[in-house]
Formats: sequence, structure tokens, C-alpha cells
Amino acid sequence: MEANKKTVTLPMEQLIGVVQLQLKEQGVASLVVTGNSMWPLFRHMRDRVLLTPPASCKKGDIVLYQRENGKFVLHRIIKTEKETCICCGDNQCEKERIQRDWILAVVTDFERKGKLYSVTSKGYRLYKRVWMGLFQVRRGIFLLARGCSRLKNKIFGGKL
Repeated sequence: MEANKKTVTLPMEQLIGVVQLQLKEQGVASLVVTGNSMWPLFRHMRDRVLLTPPASCKKGDIVLYQRENGKFVLHRIIKTEKETCICCGDNQCEKERIQRDWILAVVTDFERKGKLYSVTSKGYRLYKRVWMGLFQVRRGIFLLARGCSRLKNKIFGGKL
């Protein structure tokens, strides 16, 4: 018999302490994704990530880090340097340079629509390779998608 799962919603400032404690004591933590910066991979409040401490981070990894302003962010590393990493959300075009010591955890698995996936699976690795390969033209893809959406709404009145 499956135990009842209790969901508790906390502000990230409080939740991060729980996540860090789980990482320290159990070596793994789970977090529901909020925001849309990692769309199309993750959807706001639908998907969940499994995190582990950041032993070594490399290009392509999705990491949880804390900016200097205190905000917590889940983004992908698109380039590594000696002391820093360049990160960007999958739904963004702006790069952000972060210090490696800002990284709190790295995503090892994720749950989408109730199904668990590993970042080592063939399907995910293909997605990562294609999406990262499109980085230079991502802005154009977003503009084209937005234009198509506006055209569809104009023609069909948003009823599709």
C-alpha cells in the first residue's frame, strides 16, 4: 500500500534550507519546478527534479544556483570556465555568468507528467544535444513561434 504523500508549499527562501539539509543527509533532494525558464523541458508546477550535490558540473548539466541577489535559479550550463560557468534557461536567450560556488545542486533525474526520466537516457541526451545546438538561432525560433501564435489568434480568434 502506498503511503500518502503530503505536499507542503514554502517560499523558496525557506524551502532551500530543507533541500540543502536533504542533500547533506541523504545525498538527494526533490523540488517542484517553478517558473518557465526551462520550458519546453519543464513546466511550471507540473514537473519535479531530483537533485544531488554538485560534485563536478559540466556543459549541458542543469544546475540549481543562487544569484548574488538571493534568487534561486534552475538553468542549464552552456559553457564551463575555470572558476565560472555560463548558464541559460532553455526558454531564454540571455547568458548569465555565475561563480561555480553559487551552484547548490545538479539535476540527475526529472519527473514529467508523472513519469521519471534520467539525464543519462538516450531521449534526454538527444533533446539536450539538439536544444543546445540551436542556441545561436533560439531567438529566431522564439520570434517565429510568437508570430505564428499571434497569426493563429488573429485568424481563429484564439479558438484552436
